[in-house]
This record gives sequence, C-alpha cells and structure tokens, in this order.
Amino acid sequence: MIKHFYFLLSVILLLFTDSFSQSIEKYFYKRLEGFLGSQNITMNLTKEDSVAVGNYFGTDSDMPVSFSYNSFIDNYGNVYLEESESDENSLSSPMGSFNGSFSTGSTLEGIWYNQDSTVSYPFFVKESYPPGSVKILLKHFGDEYRLSNDSGFAQIDFIYPQLIELEDTVVRSIINSRFLNSFLKDYLYAENDTSFNSLEEIKSFFINRFKNEVENNYQLYSGRIVDWQNAFITEITYNSNYILSSKSISFSYEGGAHPITFIKRESINLLTGKEIVLSDIFKPGFETLLNKRAENIFKITYGFDPETDLDSLGFTFENGKFKLNENFSISESGLIFQFNQYEIAPYSFGAPTVFIFFDDILDLLKDNSIISNTIFK
Repeated sequence: MIKHFYFLLSVILLLFTDSFSQSIEKYFYKRLEGFLGSQNITMNLTKEDSVAVGNYFGTDSDMPVSFSYNSFIDNYGNVYLEESESDENSLSSPMGSFNGSFSTGSTLEGIWYNQDSTVSYPFFVKESYPPGSVKILLKHFGDEYRLSNDSGFAQIDFIYPQLIELEDTVVRSIINSRFLNSFLKDYLYAENDTSFNSLEEIKSFFINRFKNEVENNYQLYSGRIVDWQNAFITEITYNSNYILSSKSISFSYEGGAHPITFIKRESINLLTGKEIVLSDIFKPGFETLLNKRAENIFKITYGFDPETDLDSLGFTFENGKFKLNENFSISESGLIFQFNQYEIAPYSFGAPTVFIFFDDILDLLKDNSIISNTIFK
C-alpha cells in the first residue's frame, strides 16, 4: 500500500509540475540553501539511485531534521522528502514532507506539508557552496551475480563521496583517500590475513564467497531462494564552516535472522584533512561532566526516568556506567553520538543516538577549536 502511494505521488508530480525536463543523475550529493516559509534553511541532500537521504537545518530548527528512507527522487527530478524523528528508523513517525521537483539541475522547489496536511509552506533551495563548504561528486561502484536457475543472487554496492572543488589539492587528496580507504580497511567479512587494494578486489572476494558457499552447495538450501547483499554507503550530513561530517553505513545480509549493520560517524577539518576528535574540541578533563550530561539527555530522549539505573533496563555499559564513545559527528547546533547494534543494548533496541546541543556544553568547549573559531564566530 505504501509503495503504491509513493508511486502514485511520483506520477502526479510528473504530470502536474513543470519540472526539469532532462533526466537527473542517478547518484548525487547537493548542498542547498534557500527558504522554507519564513525561515532560511540549509539542506544536505543525497540521491542513491531512487532513494533520497539527508537533512536540513534552519533558523527555526533546534537540531537537524533528517529525511526518512521513505524519501525518494525519481529520474525526472520529482522529489518527496519525508521528515523523520530519527534518521536511523524508517518506521518512526513522519513530522512533515517536502513535495516538489528540480526546476533546474541545481534548483529544488515545491510545497512543504505538516504531518496531516493542515499546514503548508512554499520552499525553494538552490545549490550553494560558500567558503567553508565543498562541492562533492558522489561515486558508485557495484555488481550483481545471479545463479543460473535464478534462485538467488549476490549484490554488492559502494557509494562514497569524492571532493572535486577544494583549493588545497593536498588536503583534497587526503580526504578522498580517507573515504575510499575506509571501505578497504573496514570490510565486514575480511579475514584476519586479508587485505584489499581496491573495491574490485572486495567485489571479487564477495562474489567468490557466494559461489563457493551457495552456488557450489545449493542442494543444502533445499530449493530456497538465496540472496546475499552487501552495501557500503557514506552520506554527507554537514558541509559548512570548514567542517565536513559524514555517516558511513555498512550493511550485510547473507542469510540468518537479520542483517548486520554498522554505522560510523566522523567529521573532517577541511583546512587540514584530519578527523576531528573529542580532544580537539573539549577542554582537558571534560569526560566526567560530558558523560553525566549525555546520560541525562539519553534518558530523556528515549523516555526513561532520569533516576532509573540503565543496567536494570538491559543496557550493557562497562561497569554499569554510561559512557559516550568516539563515534560522533558535528552539526550546526551540536554533536550527535552514535551507538551501534549490540554495543550497549540487545539488537531489539537498534542503534541509538545522543544529540547534545552546544548550548548545553559551552563551558566544556575549548576557546580555540574549529567549532569556536567557525560556528560560534
């Protein structure tokens, strides 16, 4: 039913909007600026085949608003962006939606509706890369291998950004290599003595494993259809103030009860090409106070009593004490920390996040960090 609705919406947009007449790229990242109603907004928008992901923040937004995985951009530039309460949960309740189209390859416009369509505002955003941001080419590499009797397949995809307009070519090369090499060194199914020099090698390794374990032993599967899927996707979540933040998702399903998903967040200093770590932005000795404030935010976010012991709720923090990790990224208004499946709780709890506003930790921030020198300048 939901798929039929989105298909119908796409057809309506195609018929009744004077949209961009040429087909649009299959994969892209765009940083867009403009307005939503009376507020100015900045949007990070990524197209992965027909799926749209990203976020926006504006003058009326406390924190970035993410788009759910129900969002899409068709090949003619018609757009449906569904806001989500959580960028990790496609089942979370939508808060509103952008319905529009690319009137040119770099201009997106249409109408925003609230959840029950009782409120609407026009929106207009245009591709923009002011100083402190960078233009990016989104690259895709993938392949598919099907069994001869069409009873199964193995599919692998890599989607990753490459900077194309950063004046410092040395820094640009460092960052581009970082995005590519993250796949080569962090491949989920690499054996202890296995190293890869290219995405082509990983693809061959994956498909050969499928042939050896499935195709050569298909009788063991009793005629069942066998699908293997690996996807490694890096999405840009912030691109301003000389800070480039990303979220890399590693997804693997090779049979079993459920897929394996791992999420890595990071922020890169566009002036140096180096990853920004907590000690770069916080004063020495910040850990105790930061963890205490983050624990309170975590409990409020997920509806737990602030006085409740997390151990009693099934969480598995070391020594029973809440502690942030280094898996975080920077946004316009704060830091988002990422826990992965099984890291602090059973699989059923998913991959929780903690968003900490800068306003809540101003006393812990260094005076001369990239945050204080750019975002707060």
